[in-house]
Amino acid sequence: MKNNNPIVIPRNHKVEEALIAANENNLELLKNLLTVLENPYADQKNILDYQYPLPITEKRFQTFCGT
Repeated sequence: MKNNNPIVIPRNHKVEEALIAANENNLELLKNLLTVLENPYADQKNILDYQYPLPITEKRFQTFCGT
């Protein structure tokens, strides 16, 4: 299963957070996200923040995939 299931996936809230920061000329979050996603199957340092979904108390995202 470890070979087929990534440790990190691009969560909507983390992608949007990085894009908002990039639009404000802060590329640090985007660089960090891209670095983590370069090797999503490997155990990396500082990835805990990228492994969990958005807490229930925060904004919800609606996506339209696969249609």
